Amino acid sequence: VVRLSHISNYTDFDALAATQGVELSWLERPDQLAGLDLLILPGTKNTLAALAKLKQSGLFEAIRSFHGLGGKVLGLCGGYQLLGQAIADPDGVEGPPGQEAGLGLLELATTMAGDKTTTRVRARCEAALPFGVSGEVSGYEIHMGLSRPLGQDRPAFRLTSVLGRAADQAEGQVSADGRVVGTYLHGILDNDALRARLLAWAGGGAAPEAGNYAAFRERQFDLLADHLEAHLDLSGLLEPMNNSPTEGAH
Repeated sequence: VVRLSHISNYTDFDALAATQGVELSWLERPDQLAGLDLLILPGTKNTLAALAKLKQSGLFEAIRSFHGLGGKVLGLCGGYQLLGQAIADPDGVEGPPGQEAGLGLLELATTMAGDKTTTRVRARCEAALPFGVSGEVSGYEIHMGLSRPLGQDRPAFRLTSVLGRAADQAEGQVSADGRVVGTYLHGILDNDALRARLLAWAGGGAAPEAGNYAAFRERQFDLLADHLEAHLDLSGLLEPMNNSPTEGAH
């Protein structure tokens, strides 16, 4: 995972890091791309600033070379925007107005907009997605900007539900060579079956045992609660809550 400037949504990769057999690394230098099965561009709160840092660090050309040598790339949210041909912020939504050429690994152009998309979704995998699964997957969107395909539309997903309401909307893009995928959907790697197929696609083999990430996460919360209970005196905190005034009292 590239450690972008202004990075956001670190939790997108918790499920990968918790999967047996996965070695997750955070990258900051071009030489760290050697030998990877999969390169991921995460979300960022400022896409043009992240793009400038990629160019300054040498990662911009290193990522293009990684793909040119057969590497597979996944972009999430801001990382999806970075994969396109162009990123424009004419109104200065995220910083000074401007437009820059992206990595050019997807036939895509993005324009920043003032309205922020924040919504929970359910989706089905489209035929172009190289690690697609049957049934629905869940995720969420939280981003500025609109992205549109410049060539043949090869969506990765089709939204079936947005905030609990039925939908039918193409989402994300897949490159013609099938080695680059971009999506606005956060949290999709928490879906066990999809994560297993992603790892099979990345490694070029059979799908590994992805485990039950929801159960693993709940277990971590329980362990944290047990640790706090064992080492903190919570009575002073809980007593005021238990003795709080009834509703309507002053």
